[in-house]
Amino acid sequence: METTERISLLTICQGSAPERFDHELQQVLENIMDPNREATAAREIILKVTIKPDEDRELLRTSLIVTKKLAPLAPVKSTALFGKDIKGRPEAHEIKPAQQQKLPIGHNVTPINKEG
Repeated sequence: METTERISLLTICQGSAPERFDHELQQVLENIMDPNREATAAREIILKVTIKPDEDRELLRTSLIVTKKLAPLAPVKSTALFGKDIKGRPEAHEIKPAQQQKLPIGHNVTPINKEG
């Protein structure tokens, strides 16, 4: 003989809502801790419950889907020098962080003297 239990958020779909929520919450928390993600981006956990009655309104079919929206990877930014090569063709050279003071060969730049 089947037993019944009053439906609530804690009992629907064999009581799987809290467990599934906790699973998605853990992934959201890991996403927040990831230094490659935008720190202040909003994250979401979505619980979607679908309840479909039969034609006689005596039986209900229920389903529960728990999903999340995480912060995407933060953009990686860089700076590049842009100009023309000796043949007049456009070219760009990315400045690497450890090389901020170095310029590609072929560029004649006079440093600014801050003292005088």
